[in-house]
Amino acid sequence: RDSLHITAVTCAEAHRRHGVGTALLRTALLQARTQRLARLTLEVRPDNAPAIALYRKLGFSEQGVRADHYGPGDDALAMSLTIDRAARAPARTPRRGGPAA
Repeated sequence: RDSLHITAVTCAEAHRRHGVGTALLRTALLQARTQRLARLTLEVRPDNAPAIALYRKLGFSEQGVRADHYGPGDDALAMSLTIDRAARAPARTPRRGGPAA
């Protein structure tokens, strides 16, 4: 597959709003880039406004609703982040005696 699926992002309530979730997601993004993956995907409860705001801040966009994802009548909002091709490309090594081609 060409994507990394995030199954959960959790943080103790006392540590919320201190950048922990952002750091976790940025680490996942770095891992996806290292593996040259095309996207990150996740699901979130539609009423979890703080999580949705965090995901949007990091570039995730809404892809649709997964009906009954968490159980009967308990839907999920599917979101994804497409990783720029340039960010996935292997780093070029400069040639000896001159700049990179």
